[in-house]
Amino acid sequence: MVDWRALETILNEIDLPTKFVCWIMLVVSTVSYRFNVNGEYSKIMKANRGVRQGSHIPLPVCDYNGISSKSIGDPRLVKIIMDVFNNFTKATGLTLNATKSSIYFGGVEDTIKTQILQKTLFNEGLLPFKYLGIPLTTKRLSITHYMILVDKIMERVKHLSTMLLRYVGRLELLKSITSAIANYWLQCLPLPKFVIKNINTICRTFLWTGGVEPSNISPIA
Repeated sequence: MVDWRALETILNEIDLPTKFVCWIMLVVSTVSYRFNVNGEYSKIMKANRGVRQGSHIPLPVCDYNGISSKSIGDPRLVKIIMDVFNNFTKATGLTLNATKSSIYFGGVEDTIKTQILQKTLFNEGLLPFKYLGIPLTTKRLSITHYMILVDKIMERVKHLSTMLLRYVGRLELLKSITSAIANYWLQCLPLPKFVIKNINTICRTFLWTGGVEPSNISPIA
């Protein structure tokens, strides 16, 4: 819902270098969308407003009012961030939805945690959680977390198995849909060999049989 003209005006008002503002607006304004409908992608549609899904909220990386970004657990810094949100709301009319927002803590005392929650009105989130479909945690992900990916690919293949497709059609769907899901995860996380083996087994079975039930070894490696 962000209006690009309002965003560019704000960036100029805070005296960011003109070239840097151009870079930001280039990233924001070149986004396009395609919709997957029953395995087929729609035509590319250009956006006219809004920001990319998953865009992060920038935090100060230098001292601001005597508070550095290293003191992120300081309620004073949280208050500054919330003041920025409020000013942004007044300038653009866009309101932060606190009920859909969560805040995550690590190594923060209970008294400070309570103060921060009161200032933000956010819900306290618990780890691990999913961000844009990827599980996030402070520890190494277990096989259980990766099985979300395997189950997702299995569900997609089960749906495709109901379609009467020849070998070439199944191959193209695996490339455009199933492989895309795995590649998305690979951009963020390394996949264990066990998970890769499971994904390959699912894809190979669907490619040669059109179903998901285990079968004989494929004619070609």
